[in-house]
Order: sequence, then C-alpha cells, then structure tokens
Amino acid sequence: MVKIEGIVLQDNLPLSDAVVTVVEGSQPFHDIASLTDSSGAFTLELLPGTYLIRAYHDDRETETTIEVRPNQSEVSVRLRF
Repeated sequence: MVKIEGIVLQDNLPLSDAVVTVVEGSQPFHDIASLTDSSGAFTLELLPGTYLIRAYHDDRETETTIEVRPNQSEVSVRLRF
C-alpha cells in the first residue's frame, strides 16, 4: 500500500470537513473515504494503480486523477474548489 497525503483548498485556503473519496481505480479498492482536518489535510492508502479522487463540500465537488507507482512510498495530492 502507498500512503496518499493530500490537501483540499478553497480560494487557496485549507478547507476543513470536506469528504474525500476514491470513486474509480485500475486496481480493486474498498469504499474509501477521508474527512479533511482543520488544515484541509487528508490521508488514504492505495495499491499501485490509477485512481479518480473526488472531494465533496457544501453540495460542490472537485476531482483529480492520480497515478500511484509501485516504487513510491508516498503521493501528494491537491484538490481545489
């Protein structure tokens, strides 16, 4: 498993209490979700592969695709509203 560390931003400021989920992936995954903390940070753990990560907050959503490689120990992600 590879650790995914991310931050969710709104107007370039950290956004707390956003729900971050994995919605698609090239590898099997269980329902995975994380809630951002007061600094907008979240963590997930995923197998190597390609994934669509989505964040939800106040009836809005944003998403990004990430590539997790087998030789990585950590992946950084930014999601912006």
